[in-house]
Amino acid sequence: MLGLVTAAIRYGFFIYGSADEYFTYALLFLGILLHGVSYDFYYVTAYIYVDKKAPVHMRTAAQGLITLCCQGFGSLLGYRLGGVMMEKMFAYQEPVNGLTFNWAGMWTFGAVMIAIIAVLFMIFFRESDNEITAIKVDDRDIALTQGEVK
Repeated sequence: MLGLVTAAIRYGFFIYGSADEYFTYALLFLGILLHGVSYDFYYVTAYIYVDKKAPVHMRTAAQGLITLCCQGFGSLLGYRLGGVMMEKMFAYQEPVNGLTFNWAGMWTFGAVMIAIIAVLFMIFFRESDNEITAIKVDDRDIALTQGEVK
């Protein structure tokens, strides 16, 4: 939750970081500093959560799946949709004050989307204390561990 909130605040700093005032540079630097907090409390927490919830024999696969979703397909989809969105929604037909994109609008859109996701997360996510139990495996079905040869 803290990762989502700091990401929204970070985008808020970027909204006002394009003005021609000296304090806006401070907002940009604060936004950059919040990237680490946002990353730690979003991605790292997600990896720890998956590691906690996945059965021991499936942890590696679960970590691989979350990496594929977040940093593989998720990044690819985000970059593609972000590029299309920038061209369709935030590109100026003619430069305005030397800018070809509405950067404040783009950062506002991102901040609002993250805020909505944070609210949905608060409403719908409920942590349960139930442990996921490992499946019973017959001795003849045990997979080879590293270094074993049959």
